[in-house]
Formats: sequence, C-alpha cells, structure tokens
Amino acid sequence: MKSYAYECAECGAEATLDDEGAISRTCTHSGSVFANMEATVTLATAGQQLIATKMFEQGVAFIEAYALLAKDPRGEPREYVALHLLCQGTELVLKALLLFADYDKYKPTLKNLRHYLRKALASVKQCYPLDEWDVVAVAEFDALSELYEKHWLRYANEYQVFIPPSAIVVENFMRELAKLMELGFKRKSDEQ
Repeated sequence: MKSYAYECAECGAEATLDDEGAISRTCTHSGSVFANMEATVTLATAGQQLIATKMFEQGVAFIEAYALLAKDPRGEPREYVALHLLCQGTELVLKALLLFADYDKYKPTLKNLRHYLRKALASVKQCYPLDEWDVVAVAEFDALSELYEKHWLRYANEYQVFIPPSAIVVENFMRELAKLMELGFKRKSDEQ
C-alpha cells in the first residue's frame, strides 16, 4: 500500500494534488511542492533474513573499522571516532540478533531502540540464553553506552576536552562483543 503526503516547499503547509495534477494549498505560496511517499512492504522469510544478515554484516564492518582506526598512531580525534564506530557496530549487531530471532516482532521496535545499546542488549538477552557478563565488562559497556547515547563520541564537546580517549576502556566488553558476534555468525549461517 502506498500513500502520498504533499507539502509546500517554502513553509511545509499541507497541499493536495487532484487527479489532473493541479495543486491545492493551505498557504499562499506558489512555488514547489514536496511529495512524501510511504509504502508498506511485506517481506517473505528469505527477504527478512537477508535484511537481518545485511544489518549484521554492516555491524561487523563498523567493528572492523573500529579495530583499524583504533590502531592509528595519530591519536585524537581518531580514537573518539573509532569508539563511535565500535558503538555503531555494536548497535547493528544487537539489532540484527533481534531480527534473526523474530523479524516480525522486532523490526517495528528498532527505531524505538534508537542508539540505546543497553535497551538493545536487554532485548537480545530476552531472545537468547547468554552467559552473564562480569562486572567489569558491564561497567565498560554501560560507560560506552552512555557516551554513545549522548553523542559524546561523535561530536566534539567538553567531554572530549577533559577526558582522554585512553580513559575509555573496552577490553572486557570486547570479549563479550566477540561472543555476540559469534552468535550472529551462527544465526547467519543457520539462515543460509
């Protein structure tokens, strides 16, 4: 099912288009009109699994980019960018695991999870029997999640002025992330 919404390009006021293509507006402007289309698409199981696989693969690619950039000897700001890539990859891996578990249930909820890694992990733990993380890994994940949620790794800010990126430790979290990725690779191969 497709639906269109038209709006004035100048002010955003609602506009309509009749069958002959004539524009009616709720404003006084006479310039361009934007058309926004929404469509509802129902995917077969194979299509759902393909999207979950692509999301997982992109998450892994972000994590691989983190690993490369984290080794860059030039330091800041690359280290903050690397940590952001790690979080972005983690977000996609977690969301892909949810899609692998139950696409129809979790696909509509992904936007609500936004960049909240802790919420995404809590949802993943409801789907899979994961081992408990040690307290150090949890602390590292929580600290990283908060920085990511507030976009403090992505944009220059006062946090980056006062806290060196070397103070953000991820070693124990990375071991847990490796287990999540292993689960993702298993789910990906199960679906193919």
